Amino acid sequence: MLRVRLVGELGIEADGERLEPPAPAKAQALLAWLALHPGAHSRSEVAGTFWPAVREESARASLRTALSALRRSLGDAADEHLVATREAVGLHDAWVDALAFEKLVAEGRPEDALALGEGELLPSLGDEWARDARDRQRRGRAEVLAEVAERAADPAEAVRLARARLALDPLSEEAARELIERLVAAGDRAGA
Repeated sequence: MLRVRLVGELGIEADGERLEPPAPAKAQALLAWLALHPGAHSRSEVAGTFWPAVREESARASLRTALSALRRSLGDAADEHLVATREAVGLHDAWVDALAFEKLVAEGRPEDALALGEGELLPSLGDEWARDARDRQRRGRAEVLAEVAERAADPAEAVRLARARLALDPLSEEAARELIERLVAAGDRAGA
């Protein structure tokens, strides 16, 4: 089983053994992108995503180099999980924490989704696709925190969840209002 962690620092595990992420930053970004977008993708699409300002031949050569580094990093797990044909590349049959979070939420299991861990999605990547994915993950996590806080039987737990939500978006008036309401409900008028 290949496990890819994208929340917090990038992490890879194959059959319970921790693997080192590929050394070049582009290979790490490629792994993250493939993990977030399961299935096969055309080489042209992927090369254009990562090397948009260069000729297609150069972008495809850079993709080959990144795939080679990724294959070395995955070791034996690459044969089972990394698709790299002349036409397509992809990652399949991998457990990805960010996707598991979304699946658990869709199944109506928000507490289990939150239990997967805290942190920001791909914090070290500045590519536009990574920023967009990070924003979506942040919004999704904030919604789940609000939902679980609403149902929390323990006022102190509701406050903790409301604070976690506000930490995701410190400028959110809605999150600030929710925290104030939770603090009042917990009897902490001074904190509110």
